[in-house]
Amino acid sequence: MVERWRKSSHSSGNSGGCVELACGVVERVSVRAVRDSKNPAGHELLFTAAAVERVVAALKADRVGWSRLHDGGDR
Repeated sequence: MVERWRKSSHSSGNSGGCVELACGVVERVSVRAVRDSKNPAGHELLFTAAAVERVVAALKADRVGWSRLHDGGDR
């Protein structure tokens, strides 16, 4: 079960792009949950903590071409 939800610092005011994040444990596995802050009773996406760490590491190392996409390069 996930604990306290917190709004992402990258969420914008009223543009509809708001997400909330939470940490928790489901069946003895550490998870990270994501949900739409405008629909807190709606669905949640659950990821293992290890999977999130790998994605963050890949983004930081730019192994997924994020800087190219973020700067408006080829899509």
